[in-house]
Amino acid sequence: MYFKLALKNVRQSARDFFIYFMTLTVSVYLLYTFNSLDGWKSAIGLTRAQQELFVETASILKYFSIFTIVIFAFLIFYANRYLIRRRKREFGIYRTLGMSHAQVARVLIDETLIVGAASLVLGLLAGIILSPFFGLLTAAIFSANYQFRIVAFPFAIAITMICFAAIFLIVMVGNVHMLRRQKEIDLINGGRKKERLRLKGRFSSVVFFALSVVLLGTVYYLSVAGEDVFVVFLLPLGAAACLGTLFFFRSAAASLLTIAQTRKRFYYRKLHLFVLRQIDDRINSNYRAVSAVCVLLTISICMFSMAVGASASMTEEITSQEIGVVPIFIGLYFGIVFIVAGTAVLSLQQLSQAVDSRNAYRIIDQLGTSRQMERGSVTAQNLIYFGLPLLLAAVHSVFGIRIIASLMGRIGDGAFSATSAAWVFTPIIILLVYGAYFLVTNLGCRRILLRGTGACTAS
Repeated sequence: MYFKLALKNVRQSARDFFIYFMTLTVSVYLLYTFNSLDGWKSAIGLTRAQQELFVETASILKYFSIFTIVIFAFLIFYANRYLIRRRKREFGIYRTLGMSHAQVARVLIDETLIVGAASLVLGLLAGIILSPFFGLLTAAIFSANYQFRIVAFPFAIAITMICFAAIFLIVMVGNVHMLRRQKEIDLINGGRKKERLRLKGRFSSVVFFALSVVLLGTVYYLSVAGEDVFVVFLLPLGAAACLGTLFFFRSAAASLLTIAQTRKRFYYRKLHLFVLRQIDDRINSNYRAVSAVCVLLTISICMFSMAVGASASMTEEITSQEIGVVPIFIGLYFGIVFIVAGTAVLSLQQLSQAVDSRNAYRIIDQLGTSRQMERGSVTAQNLIYFGLPLLLAAVHSVFGIRIIASLMGRIGDGAFSATSAAWVFTPIIILLVYGAYFLVTNLGCRRILLRGTGACTAS
């Protein structure tokens, strides 16, 4: 009975589950890909020296496995938090209809198992089906011969399933504990509560914006004019860059709103006033998370760019490969992991906050706003929310790549300089992942915000 109810809920809430399902599937795929590296030693044609280098590379990368699991555990917890928030009212109704704590928990556990099992199967299938591309990449890095074929690695499948099951077990325990602590009225009204941190007045936003300009300007200047000083004070300057990013986003929304208010014709045109107020509310409520996402994007862009650049410039000599292979794998893999994690966080934030903004959209719809303007306002909000951290991360990365290239050039023989391949392929990969999450998020926000207005029927 409870399993049938859970299955019915998953089917009826397929759109609500989609971004959660998508995040889980991508996490499983990347976990499998990371764990399958060791298996490619016998799947591609390596020389004796290359096999020794491959074994050394795989053994070094094993130390990063815990870091990988922690990242995906955080991502799954965050995605699960969004889903639970979306379902609180529904669980509250179950409780008022007479279902016990244990029965509601049973439904939630079954739903989690259904979505988790489906994402696990699909993620593993994607990893196996797309394995030839990873094998081709590995062979290219080692300058080895490769025969295009699909390979499944039982050890990688087993490790991925164990890690995923452990994370999901913790998630389910946390969900049950949360439901037991909540009262019926809290569950029913849970979706209406907002966590909000607002800036008081224009003066605060001006001060924080000025501080961000000073901190980031100093870091940028030293990265160009004082490389030796930058290297010596690498950690303090890195902390200054993070703090400057935090101050920037703490003041960004208020600054945009203030600038727009000085241009009356723009501010009162269409729904610009409404959109900017929504952005001000959302960024002020989540400026810490948006700042963290910006830092993650910066790291991912720098790592991916340097990995692509090193791979493109690395010669076939084993000595050069010894310098470059490990950083290349780390840069390519974790570059993708960080961009997925950061973008998924932005997506889940927007979808979660869209629930809180439904009443505002109902009001402007009742005031006679056209459906086209409503859809445009949703897209504009998502563009700004996704665009600001990406733009600042791109600026950070221009200076970050320069410093990393300089440091790696001193360690190696210059093979780590950013080549044209890095500047071409990195934006493509970033925009593909970012664009996919943006499109899914924008469609999800339209459905949530414009439900009942008729505006979400036309895309």
